[in-house]
Amino acid sequence: MNREIKTDLENILSLIACAGDYGFANDVLFDALRSMLDSKLTEEEIEWYARLVESEDGYGEEETGHMDFV
Repeated sequence: MNREIKTDLENILSLIACAGDYGFANDVLFDALRSMLDSKLTEEEIEWYARLVESEDGYGEEETGHMDFV
């Protein structure tokens, strides 16, 4: 079964940005994401995404390396 799945630019850029953090940074994934973007990504889109990430709560705070369990 093959069905069309649609997503937006923010989701694709988020996948690219976190791929390395979760051990998925490889050519197969990046080729698929490149295809989803039709091999086009403008400087304006990159800057827009960077501003979006910077505006998130906690951005720029150093991670402590441990998790607090409640």
